[in-house]
Formats: sequence, structure tokens, C-alpha cells
Amino acid sequence: QAAVTIGSNLSGPFDPIANGHCTEVNGCAGIHYVLPERATAAPIDGVIVRWRVRGTGPMRLFVARYVSYDTVRRKDTSAPGEGASVESVSTFPTRLPIRAGEHAGIMLENGASISARPNDGAYLDVFVPPPSATEPTSAQGDFLDQPVEVAYNADVEPDADQDGYGDETQDLCPTSATTAVPCPVLPPPTQDTTAPRLLGRPRATAFGPTRGV
Repeated sequence: QAAVTIGSNLSGPFDPIANGHCTEVNGCAGIHYVLPERATAAPIDGVIVRWRVRGTGPMRLFVARYVSYDTVRRKDTSAPGEGASVESVSTFPTRLPIRAGEHAGIMLENGASISARPNDGAYLDVFVPPPSATEPTSAQGDFLDQPVEVAYNADVEPDADQDGYGDETQDLCPTSATTAVPCPVLPPPTQDTTAPRLLGRPRATAFGPTRGV
């Protein structure tokens, strides 16, 4: 399984009127549950190796698993990234384990903004404050299943040896779970150059010259 990108394609125009602005002291978060013609959940067990956003201000990516309808449990969260502009794409490296069926969400700190646009058929769950890392958290009321696409995505790479590093760009030894640096090179086997020799006393042959009668 090759790497896959989940979330928005970040291309085309976004609607400034629809842009998301977080004004909550404890932050805001959104998760694409459905996005037409785009994957929103990881199709494989792997690692998120980078994420992208069109936005400004401090924000983070996080992994979430839906435990019931519109209710999630937040798992690992990336280091913060500072978005440069709602018009340009900012890219941040990370290393977040994700399992098949889990989603990537975007968490905005107070004062951050993210590009958005209406998208019929999209289902965006918004959480204010962001989902808890210890208890299941539900989106409620106006925050349920919004037909909106927000401008973030994440690259998921396979992790065959399950060492927490993406096999394509992070793990230089994807066949060993004990190292992510280049695999050790084993020396070639030593060849025996000793000439063969016979050991022991020679045996008498059972055959000799033919005798006359």
C-alpha cells in the first residue's frame, strides 16, 4: 500500500465569507467525516508524516477515532504549526500513528483562522472546545455535519515494521523495527581458497593388469 493523502485537496478558490475563525479561549477543532471524492479516514495502519493547511495562526493536527455517531476520542496530537496565510499552503512535518478507519482533525488555537468553502455532501464536525484526549466528545447543535470543506490534509504512509516511522520518507530501514537509520550492510561471506588435499593412506585397487592364462 502506497502513501495516501486524506482531507481537502487545498486547490481552487475558497470563500472568505466561509473562513473559520477561532475566538474561543480553549480553541476550536474540526474533523472531516465525509468529503466528496476525497478520503477522510486512513485506509491503512500507518503514520501521518506531514500535514498542510491554508490558514493563519497557531494550529495542530490530531488523530481521532469515532466511537459513535458524531462522537470521537482524540488520540495523538502534533506539535504546533504557525499557518502563514489563508491564501497559501503551509506544510509541517510530523510523526503521528494512525490506524485504518481513524480520521485526522485540525485544532485551531484562539485567534487562528482557516480557509473554508461550502461543499454539498461534505460532513464537517466542529468541536468547541476541541475533543478531549481522555473522554469521548460529541459535536452538538449547529456544529453537527456542516456542509463545509476546510483547507487541511495529511499524508499517511504505511509502517510495515510498526516502528512509528513512515516507510517511504522517514524509515531508512523499513524491514527492521529496531532502527530507522539505514539498514546495516552485512559483509560478504568469506570464501575458502584452500586447495583440496587427500588425507589418509591410499587404498590398493581391486583391479590390475590382465594376466595371461
